[in-house]
Amino acid sequence: MSRPLSARACALLPLLACAATPDPERPLAADGAAGIRDAAAAAAALELLPARTSALPARTAADLADPQEVAFWEAAADAFGPSQRRARREVLARTEAVASAGAPRPVRLTLTDHTFDPDAALAEAMVTFDLLGLLGLGPNAAALEVADVARLLALCEYERILWRGRIRVRRARLRLAGSRGRLAALDELARSTEAGLRRIEVLAEHGRLSESVAAGARAMVARLDRMRSAAAVEEAEAVRELVVASGLAPHDAAFDAVQPDLLERLGSVPGPFPPPSSHPRLRTMEVSYALAEARVRAVAAQAWPGVDLGPHIGSPTGSLDPLRWGGLLRLRLPWPAAWEGELAAAAQQREAARESYEDEALALEAEVRSARERVALLAARWDATTVPLEEGTRARWEGARAAFLVAQEQAGGWMHALEGRTNMVTARIEDAEAAAIAVLELEAAQGPGDVSDGLVTGVLGTRGGIR
Repeated sequence: MSRPLSARACALLPLLACAATPDPERPLAADGAAGIRDAAAAAAALELLPARTSALPARTAADLADPQEVAFWEAAADAFGPSQRRARREVLARTEAVASAGAPRPVRLTLTDHTFDPDAALAEAMVTFDLLGLLGLGPNAAALEVADVARLLALCEYERILWRGRIRVRRARLRLAGSRGRLAALDELARSTEAGLRRIEVLAEHGRLSESVAAGARAMVARLDRMRSAAAVEEAEAVRELVVASGLAPHDAAFDAVQPDLLERLGSVPGPFPPPSSHPRLRTMEVSYALAEARVRAVAAQAWPGVDLGPHIGSPTGSLDPLRWGGLLRLRLPWPAAWEGELAAAAQQREAARESYEDEALALEAEVRSARERVALLAARWDATTVPLEEGTRARWEGARAAFLVAQEQAGGWMHALEGRTNMVTARIEDAEAAAIAVLELEAAQGPGDVSDGLVTGVLGTRGGIR
């Protein structure tokens, strides 16, 4: 026959009931309301973190006023970009984790009842505390340092992702403007061929023009239509890229504000750039090395002995009177084999973090050199070939159209001029977009600074706008 639990055993039940349990999980939103992107949502997102020292210019919900400004797209990316949202939550999680880092080990309470007799007195009671943990020494101090550096690393990673996201959304914006500019140029050229093609069809019907020449003219116009179709596909892909980069809903009206004249409104090349040592990528690698160093110290701190100290209460006579008070000291001496291997591994990881910093610095230097070369080459190409070819083919096409429709010259000149114009109709826009992206990549490699949206005029010169 089993005995009932003693009153002292039952006293442990309230302690077990005090164990912390997590809150119920929030259900995932499955409706469209989860994707609302407005200024209020942006303010809530951007204000999750306190103000921090950063090389990045601040972006707030107030910047979401004019989608024609680059600050609008950067603020949208900061608030709603998928990577930015995850990084922001990681910072908050690391911040919360610091509160528990380095905490002492749990208090240990030991109750011993030798008889399980409810009428008998308590035989022994022992409570032990983690002495080094209460003093903040040894492994506890090392764990707190690791948590602090991990939080700092999360902040640096957040800044790096913000910078990368801003560059990405600006590049997507330039590509959308370029794709729409190419589509507009091709549409304009297609409209300018309509009258000439009708005349060719009429001449062919009346036998004044061979069918082979008419078929060639139709093929050239069909080629132009094919290029327009490809440009429309490119525009759709550019919109998708900007949607992903900005985090805005695909139906947002802000995407309509990105038009080809964006490339005409760009200003001069910014400068001087900040030193590469201030780049978010390098700061992240530097703090990654600090975290590796902190982990080396945390592993080395495992060699410290564990010290548990607390009171001991005994009742050897079977009665609560008299009680015997004493103390308890428990030492835990780790085996060297328990931490030596981990220490050597942590040292190797620290060395890998140092090498990663060096590799990142070399990669940034190579990116800067490459971007500068592309900027110079595009500037030379713009003045030497792009503008003369574009202006020449335009003038030749306008002259050939007039000669064919008014002076009624042969269709051959019209077709040759159309072919030349088709080959170069998008060249100016393509070079303007390429130059803007090249300077943007130069800025991305140099790191954030006090720069504007102006990028291209200083690179491409001032020989007229993009038409």
